Amino acid sequence: MLMIWLANNWRSVLWFLLVAAVVTFGTAASHYHARMLQAQEKVSAALQARKKAESIASNLITAVTLFNDIGKAAHDARYQNETESERRIVYIRQSIQRDACAAHPVPADVADSLRKHNERIRSASGSAHSGRTAG
Repeated sequence: MLMIWLANNWRSVLWFLLVAAVVTFGTAASHYHARMLQAQEKVSAALQARKKAESIASNLITAVTLFNDIGKAAHDARYQNETESERRIVYIRQSIQRDACAAHPVPADVADSLRKHNERIRSASGSAHSGRTAG
């Protein structure tokens, strides 16, 4: 009996199976399309996060390089000042070595006054502008 019914309605059954297959494949395609869109959004968000992290890292490297350059320049300037000071000391010693007055010690009150003056100058150099003169 089923066979007779199928023989008489084969076109309807085939049409139903075709519609069911199209609906099934359409549902599956829609599902996988939605998953693909979600994956694309995740990839896009990951790329943006990567670009942001690279930008931050680049800025950090630039800042560290700048600090290193500043530190090196300060170190070089300090070394140059020390070298120049040593040269001046040698020059002064050579210049006054034959002078009879140079053999006499500097009075203690004069030496103390010079030390205090030196300390004032050094403490004033801690800020860019102290509002006072060095003298």
